[in-house]
Amino acid sequence: MAIWYALRREPLIIFLAFAVAAFGMDYCLRINNKPSITITSITRDTVLGRAQAVKGSELNSFEEEVAINQYIDNKILIDEALKMGLNHDPDIHSKLVRKLRAILTAEVPNPDEQTLKHYYTQNIQDFMHPTLRQVQWVKFDKHAQLPEHYALQLNKEPWKVDAHKIVEQKQMKLSVRDINIRMGDKVAKKAAKASLNTWYGPIKSYHGVFVFRVLSVHDGVAKPFAEVKRYVRDAWIRAQQKDILQQKVSELKQDYVIQVDGG
Repeated sequence: MAIWYALRREPLIIFLAFAVAAFGMDYCLRINNKPSITITSITRDTVLGRAQAVKGSELNSFEEEVAINQYIDNKILIDEALKMGLNHDPDIHSKLVRKLRAILTAEVPNPDEQTLKHYYTQNIQDFMHPTLRQVQWVKFDKHAQLPEHYALQLNKEPWKVDAHKIVEQKQMKLSVRDINIRMGDKVAKKAAKASLNTWYGPIKSYHGVFVFRVLSVHDGVAKPFAEVKRYVRDAWIRAQQKDILQQKVSELKQDYVIQVDGG
């Protein structure tokens, strides 16, 4: 008893006692303040059900443990990402918006034949063969140095060209898109507005140096319904999804007070 009384009077002993008590209290508080992850029976069944669907057969006990641990790991990573503010990342925003759009527009009815034919008729311009141009061109090596007035010379003397510099000389029906692929964007843009039977160029592109003329223009015609039915269906579904999304977003806006500064 005398020893205990003496120890109580020692400053070092008193300090150590308080330190141990403080450390214990801090440890308990930190344990209690840790975020918790609870795997309910419903969550467990859902996680294991998805893992089983991926595998295509029953899971053994080891595979069940792996699936649950993977879910916990992912949950921790998501929580940490949110703490780091990654939910404010523009790429994450885009993915969330795309995901929510898909969820909100998932219930689109399956269109019947009559509905698709009506949509095809109302939007026939979207299902046309492209306008074709009969194009005659001369392609020179990309390093060829041609005078700026070369096309004017060809308009006066159509076949007076420097044969030794020619890489290609052709005439073909092409769409503007095809011209772009073969000769480049500059030639395609010029061809789209070109007067008939007039030579243009030289125009240099990645493919080479070109002079060309448009001999005739053939307007595109509508593709038969049977040929484009699949594309008509896809377009109809996209149109329905757009309408559904606009309606649902309008409904959601009723729950917000929206203020736009400036302007």
